[in-house]
Amino acid sequence: GSTGGADDNRFPRTVTAVDALVAARRFTEATQLAWSTLALPAVPGECAGRMHLVLASVLLMSGYPEQAVTEATVTLTDRELPNALWDAAQVTRLQALTILEDTSRVQEAAEEVLAGGERPGGDTALAAAVLALAWVAWDQGQIAVALGHVRAAVVRADRGHADGIHPRLSLATMLTALGEFDDAATALDRAAEEDVLAADLTCWLAPSLFMARLDMATGRLDAARAQVDETLALGNGLGLRLLVPLALATMAQIAVLRGDLREVGAYVDRCRHECRQPRTRLGAAAAAWSQAHLASRADGRAAAPEELDELSAWVLTRPMLLVEEPAGAAVLIRAAVAAGRDDLVTPIVAAAERLALGNGGFPVIAASATHARGLTDRDARLLRQAADAYRHPWAVASAWEDAGTVALSAADVDRDGARDAFERALTAYQRAGAERDAARVRSRLRGLGFRNRTWTRVDRPEAGWPSLTDTERRVACIVAEGLTNVQVAERMFLSRHTVDFHLRQIFRKLGIRSRVELTRLVVEHARDPDGS
Repeated sequence: GSTGGADDNRFPRTVTAVDALVAARRFTEATQLAWSTLALPAVPGECAGRMHLVLASVLLMSGYPEQAVTEATVTLTDRELPNALWDAAQVTRLQALTILEDTSRVQEAAEEVLAGGERPGGDTALAAAVLALAWVAWDQGQIAVALGHVRAAVVRADRGHADGIHPRLSLATMLTALGEFDDAATALDRAAEEDVLAADLTCWLAPSLFMARLDMATGRLDAARAQVDETLALGNGLGLRLLVPLALATMAQIAVLRGDLREVGAYVDRCRHECRQPRTRLGAAAAAWSQAHLASRADGRAAAPEELDELSAWVLTRPMLLVEEPAGAAVLIRAAVAAGRDDLVTPIVAAAERLALGNGGFPVIAASATHARGLTDRDARLLRQAADAYRHPWAVASAWEDAGTVALSAADVDRDGARDAFERALTAYQRAGAERDAARVRSRLRGLGFRNRTWTRVDRPEAGWPSLTDTERRVACIVAEGLTNVQVAERMFLSRHTVDFHLRQIFRKLGIRSRVELTRLVVEHARDPDGS
């Protein structure tokens, strides 16, 4: 029922009601009640602070970080605010400013917290400030400083059992980019164990998405897609859309690896539609990388001028994008050359080499610069060196393929060197789950008259799924996606007649007559891979 204006418990009950609505994930109702409460006269300071803080948190996770900064800043104007609320408001403001990538405001806000002044921060606010400075250092290409800050934030957050700040998620993101996959997985596992994570509005969506990006980097594409699906379902269902652009961009990157070019365009378009502003950390740059990957392939289309200009401008002002995207410098160089934009090559190589020069001790950064230089100078030795130093399977494969290409194009053609490089590239592409890339390298090996030594003959039964060859299984899975024989041929770099032959063999071995039956069997096998 309604509560009269003289009811002293009215505002405490309102606070309890708003907190209950947030806990029940009824965010629209929670924000409506908060707005209506703030419109009342004589709202007590603590109640007003809690209302503004709820609005800041929901606005942030709904994809409105600038508005979240405003609400958090209003909360901080009340000097009588309890310490816990003041810390929470600082956390939300720092998180929103970090997402906005507003370096000057991030530094100002973080230094305000660290300086203490009239209002010394608790462990939660201090951890958030150090974490925000970690991302500033990361964006400026100071990797050792960034890792030092984020690890300090972990210690500070653990000491204070800090709510709303989970630096291990940031640590995992940085370690994934640097190819430290085991340590990244450990950080994510520890983050998932934190009891406060499940009750923290700002972190409901992040763990599954960050795990997806780790799975993608290591070639576990099915697991990655399942994690992103979870993020998208929860984000769309709750209206918390902050991470939706990055989730869509991740789907586009998975589609690039799998060679599903139609899906790439669809996810990139959806990502760009979701990006309410150019927030490169949360999707826009990842989507642009997907398009650059397509343009960098010999079988892909050239990048549009505006796409290359956009991504190149980001890279030159924020070179860490070359680390966040494995072999990013080489990808961008190939895309630029394919589009006739040779003017972009020298600045990209220079950016990669400056980043490596300032970050000794990080192999993947040196590998990226070496790859870029080797590709530009057509130096197979440098390309092999980069392939040996990379840690991401796709980057390894990319460098080996470039080494093979250079070996073939040299004045003194090195067919054996090309074969070795292409076979290594094929193995690494398969590890990365990059089906289309692997198919392209197989085609190049066949064109050279080589048959990869791993394509050995094995004893198989005469019928059933186990009777299918590896190539037949790939054809079956791609057909089950709904592609025509012509489209299957394009993806696998085979002729239409070869695909027709493989499909006839598949139908004969499985005892089926239609694509519908084949799709059903593919789905069943995916559910029970050890079944007959």
